Amino acid sequence: MLPARPPRERDEAVCCEFVRVVEQLVIRIARGRGALDIAIGSRFERIDAGDPPRLGFSSASDYARERHGVPASTTQKWLRLSRGLRMRPLLREAVWNGDVSVRKAETIMRAAVGEDEEEWVARARQREETVRSLDEAVKDERGEALADADERWEQFSAHVPPELRPDLDEAMELAKQQLGATASRWRRFRAMCQEVLGSFEAPELDDAVDEKQREDANRSAEAALQEVLERENAKWRALVDTPPVTAPGPALDDDADLRRVDEELCELFKMRRGWDEQFGRVAFLFYAAGGWHRLGFASVAHHCFERLGIQVRAVQQRIALERRLQRLPPLRAALRTQRISYEKARLIAPHAHGGNVDRWIQRAEHMTCIELKRLLEHDEEAQMWARREFRVWVPVHEATLVSAAFAAIRNAAGQSLTPGECIGFIAAHAAQVWKAHRGRRPNTVRNRVLARDRWLCQVPGCSRAADHGHHIELRSAGGSEDEKNLISLCAAHHLHGVHMGWVLVEVVEEDRLRWQLGVRAGFPPLMDVTVPAPWAAAKARVTSAVRCA
Repeated sequence: MLPARPPRERDEAVCCEFVRVVEQLVIRIARGRGALDIAIGSRFERIDAGDPPRLGFSSASDYARERHGVPASTTQKWLRLSRGLRMRPLLREAVWNGDVSVRKAETIMRAAVGEDEEEWVARARQREETVRSLDEAVKDERGEALADADERWEQFSAHVPPELRPDLDEAMELAKQQLGATASRWRRFRAMCQEVLGSFEAPELDDAVDEKQREDANRSAEAALQEVLERENAKWRALVDTPPVTAPGPALDDDADLRRVDEELCELFKMRRGWDEQFGRVAFLFYAAGGWHRLGFASVAHHCFERLGIQVRAVQQRIALERRLQRLPPLRAALRTQRISYEKARLIAPHAHGGNVDRWIQRAEHMTCIELKRLLEHDEEAQMWARREFRVWVPVHEATLVSAAFAAIRNAAGQSLTPGECIGFIAAHAAQVWKAHRGRRPNTVRNRVLARDRWLCQVPGCSRAADHGHHIELRSAGGSEDEKNLISLCAAHHLHGVHMGWVLVEVVEEDRLRWQLGVRAGFPPLMDVTVPAPWAAAKARVTSAVRCA
């Protein structure tokens, strides 16, 4: 019955009534979805503590992403909450029954310990207590503020002169060798900036101090505005509240079998997918209509914390995906029919359009989430270099590090430099230092195999860097030392997966490997896929590079 987009209406009274009705829906859906998240988080905690390689994955995050389409960051949030609640039984019961929202639980968790737990839980149950007031109370008692779970990032972009591009490429590659093959672009660039600051003295940065003061002033102003709006709106008592929603199913005990945990998770996620689609549509309607402003909240984040009890980033991501799904009906159909998971849809949505959406869906359908993510990152980096740009997402709280590195390199050069020139000279200095201290890797069969596999674990769906070389046909069974009989694996998959029998790999054709993950007698494997062998993929990369040259 709801429209796809907010209706165009000039009568403010009609608009306010519309957002009130929609808010009742979005709160009900958010609480039902949140109750499922509590149950899901407790089961992920059991998997994380119960040796994930038994299910064929190196970590609970990889399992959640590849098996259920959940972003790794969301899994980590669920695990942190579930571990914290396990040590606080009263708070755990209140959250499980829906009497205390997740956001309130995260706020009081720092103070609700030992004998103080009962008092804080009783306080959080009261509707008159807002997230902001609880945060202030905890801050007064503990002397510390709640860590911002929704950390803000800003994109930094600069034009790098062509003559400095080789130094930047070399420094990024050397940083990857030091930090690991899975190190993000920001981690590598941060290492370069830290190297420069360790070699050159940076002058005082008044701009950085002013920026920090401005950021603190903005936060204080928003907190003051939230307090004023709470008083003016009598803590929103006039708004209709919904009854609490109990998380489905009891919490699992520590002895629960991982196969049973996986089966329960499949059922819970089947329920959650229906809630997800409805939540995205209704939340889009509410926030597109300016509902948070019309109901007397300071910001979207303020409404998410106080009324929905969930993180604003999760809401924003779901709304952004809903916008793309409205423009791309085939993507919505693929998500509904489970051709692709939520994580795959989220990854390809910004890159797909009417002309290539079917091709992206077909491509994503036959790839793991981590393969798709790496492919998109590679394409983005290629486009970035084609435009002679360097782009990186920087956490706001670490922006002063970049500013200090720029100031240090300008001070050392004794002249004014553009941001792109600063990046080039920072990379050149870091590369020079790292080359001087880098040990040369022996030209062994193991190192050649790891380099062929780009130092990444080759188990489908694994996000870790490779640590070991594994013989596909075991040496005890007559396997040779030929490079085609070796494959790169992370320590978890090699020692706890393959050698414990939970993961099987075999050559089924000359250039293809069959992987079986989560192997257990009497049960089908959780994943059974056949993929190109790494030596075939390496050969294809070389051929493609030669053609481009």
